Amino acid sequence: MRWRENAPDTPADATPHEGRIGIVVGKKHAPRAVTRNLIKRQAREMFRQRREALAGWDFVLRLTRRFDKGTYTAAAAPVLNTLCQTEFAQLFDAAEKAARKRRASDDKTEGS
Repeated sequence: MRWRENAPDTPADATPHEGRIGIVVGKKHAPRAVTRNLIKRQAREMFRQRREALAGWDFVLRLTRRFDKGTYTAAAAPVLNTLCQTEFAQLFDAAEKAARKRRASDDKTEGS
């Protein structure tokens, strides 16, 4: 994740930028296209639900854990859904914490 600064010509009272996300799911990590698409949809939905708290940040979400196609009988298997949602929840919770910390430090510097 990376903080996105306002453009130089942006008014001071303008609303912050919306958060943006990029998602990378390679064939090595999820061999089936159906699985890759499901993972991307879940990530986008979770990000959409938390977009306000993550305003002003750019994210790149990249899988590190491989999903063996033999382990899951279908892309919509409940085990796969739960695994993805749990991992994304942890990532976005950490991102929200970092965003709150950044806002708090910005508020302190503005008050000085």
